[in-house]
Amino acid sequence: MKQLPITSQQLRALHVVFTQKGFSKEDRCDFIQNYTEGRTESSKELTLEEARNILAYFMDDKKGDNQEQARGIVGSIYKLSLQISCLNKGYGSEREEERRMNYAKINHFCKERTEFRKPLTGMSLEELKKVKKQFEALKGKERV
Repeated sequence: MKQLPITSQQLRALHVVFTQKGFSKEDRCDFIQNYTEGRTESSKELTLEEARNILAYFMDDKKGDNQEQARGIVGSIYKLSLQISCLNKGYGSEREEERRMNYAKINHFCKERTEFRKPLTGMSLEELKKVKKQFEALKGKERV
């Protein structure tokens, strides 16, 4: 069965990903040679399926980076909420039940008062960044 060749869109996407990841030309050739088990060094000679798998591998890696960044932002939002009186100020977070209750208050606040009207767990990375700015503004207003 003949394998379909890489498409021009896949080739461009591969080159963009390799550049974003900081691969030199030699590194890229080595990566492709290792991936194809010595069949080729050139990205132009990859099959459609090989290119799809390489792109999926790098996209999953990027997704993991975004998840880690989102987790950090959610932690920052939680810490900010402990300093805002209408949310969790004065409430403890030593026990697991208290932490869950505090997160529930944050989610309720986000559904009611944020621009996106959804809980933290349903927000994208960009939405989380905007919500964090909103929480920082709330904290700043309380100082006055």
